[in-house]
Amino acid sequence: MAISKTRLTKIVKAIETTRTKFYELQDLSVDTGIKIESLRKDLEEFLPLINFDYPYNLTEYCDVFKERLEELNKAPKKKKVYTKKDIDNYTGFVDYVYKNMTDYGGILDTGYVLNKKDIRIIRRLLKDEAQKIKEKEMKKMK
Repeated sequence: MAISKTRLTKIVKAIETTRTKFYELQDLSVDTGIKIESLRKDLEEFLPLINFDYPYNLTEYCDVFKERLEELNKAPKKKKVYTKKDIDNYTGFVDYVYKNMTDYGGILDTGYVLNKKDIRIIRRLLKDEAQKIKEKEMKKMK
């Protein structure tokens, strides 16, 4: 289980503020107010042998904890949104395939590799075409 950002921040602050040279798990537990068993589970990804009663000096691993904290603090990548403007360039799925996935003369390019943008636009175009078909069926029913 991955350690949470708040708990890792508590651990790093407690280790940085200590003045002792040898800072053990029991000391960390007292300073942070977190049970030893819970700390062992959290620190298991950094120190796999922490479940044994080997006394680790946690000040040596403070840099590793800080690196992990920086990774957690990075903002997640924003999801690219493709607007109606991107989709209005095409009349439908077949038009998209013809404009993007064919060579000269209208021969389908078998080496074309789809990317995320292609998949999202195709999904939207197919959804629109399915809606058109549904509307036509509804008109026939009336």
